[in-house]
Amino acid sequence: MSGDIFFVPQKPVKGFLFAKLYFEAKEYELAKRHVSEYLKVQERDPKAHKFLGHLYEREGEINKAVGCYKRSVDLNPVQRDLVLKVAELLVSKEDCDSRAEFWVEKAAKLMPGNPEVFNLKERLLSRQGQQGWNQLFDLLQAELAARPADPHVNVKLVQLFCQDGRLDEAIKHCLTTEKKGLLRNSLDWYNVQLNTLQEYLAQPSVSSNEKMCRRLQREVLLAHCSLLRIRLSESSVQLSLDAFRSFDQAMQALSSVAVLFSDDLLEVFVEMRAHLYLHAGTLLLKLAQDRQQAWRAVIDLAALCYLLAYQAPRPRAKVTKRDQSAPQLLELLANDRQSQAGHMLFNLSSDVFTLIREVVEAFGNRSGQESLFELLWGPQAFPASSFIANDDIHSLSSLAPELSQLAKWDTGSILLHSGELQHLSWLGLQWTLLEQRSPMRDWLQQLFPRLTLETSKLDTNAPESICLLDLELHPSSHQL
Repeated sequence: MSGDIFFVPQKPVKGFLFAKLYFEAKEYELAKRHVSEYLKVQERDPKAHKFLGHLYEREGEINKAVGCYKRSVDLNPVQRDLVLKVAELLVSKEDCDSRAEFWVEKAAKLMPGNPEVFNLKERLLSRQGQQGWNQLFDLLQAELAARPADPHVNVKLVQLFCQDGRLDEAIKHCLTTEKKGLLRNSLDWYNVQLNTLQEYLAQPSVSSNEKMCRRLQREVLLAHCSLLRIRLSESSVQLSLDAFRSFDQAMQALSSVAVLFSDDLLEVFVEMRAHLYLHAGTLLLKLAQDRQQAWRAVIDLAALCYLLAYQAPRPRAKVTKRDQSAPQLLELLANDRQSQAGHMLFNLSSDVFTLIREVVEAFGNRSGQESLFELLWGPQAFPASSFIANDDIHSLSSLAPELSQLAKWDTGSILLHSGELQHLSWLGLQWTLLEQRSPMRDWLQQLFPRLTLETSKLDTNAPESICLLDLELHPSSHQL
């Protein structure tokens, strides 16, 4: 026995390694051969099965790819991406595959609320005729009850209503959902809402109903404004320009209609005029930041826009029967645009009073209006379809915002943003730049009306001992 030689086989990792190297070198047949040989020895390696499936999928051999992916999932069931991949491959097959429904349901359990899973379910159910559509509507309604603030579910439901010719129900859902304010930061939501509103308004039965038409035109302006606000928060300057121009044209199209009656449409139109200028000012600064315009060329015109936004008249306060202390949407929007416009005026110059006086004298006239239009639309554009080009700005005042009023508008804007940390941080930064103490007590009372901000129990760490001073740490304290 002592003279015998024993050979201990090593783990054949090199076969899989070579397969990957051949794949990177685009030698796909050699890669497939090596990983297949590797799996003869290491048949319980889920990564290798997945790799082989990818090679088969690349060659268009879907059934073999699905077989490899399935084996990989059997060995490692937590691969959610691979489960979704199998479901996608089976649903995408031209011939109906009986396995598709099983894998879509498996993906849905692993990834509840996933938009891609919803798309797969829609494709499956849409092949089943009216019965499938009914099931899809039921599915979306159930998902909506569980996640009312999910943009994808809301968008998909509206789209299905429209595709099924049920525009009345699509509009009803748009108005009901928008009233809740749960999707104010969703670009997809406002895109589908605006398209649905415009399609509905184009119907003769709706356009002939003046009262309904004015109500929906009000929603059109609000949707345009929200789209522009969201676009400005993104990186693309061109998409921001497109959204601004669409909003500007929509305002001009309704300029002669809105003033016919003193109703909700007129109130919204007046407030949207202020928001159009607010966002125009931000767009000008964005153009300069992207080096499409010189800073020197935009600063004064941006100040003009912010001044117009700040000085625009506020909507009349309305008292609701349900809650007499609850501010209405237009009031919240007015608080927010005066808060933003006021702070931006202070940001544009260390001597805001001189800046405003000079801007009003030099640009608060027809010449300044034309300069603003040319900068935002280009020198070759026609002014007839632009609201900004045809608006009257001669009533502009040279008065600067008062800090006490600005603090009031800041506090009033808190509820519109639902206490978003980014918004609170932005407000705190503005007051720090002004070298003023922020009105944090007022902000917190808006968000947490029952929170006790004062205590005499300083010798305990109980929750009720938290006081305002703990939350008002000066930025300099974080540098210690």
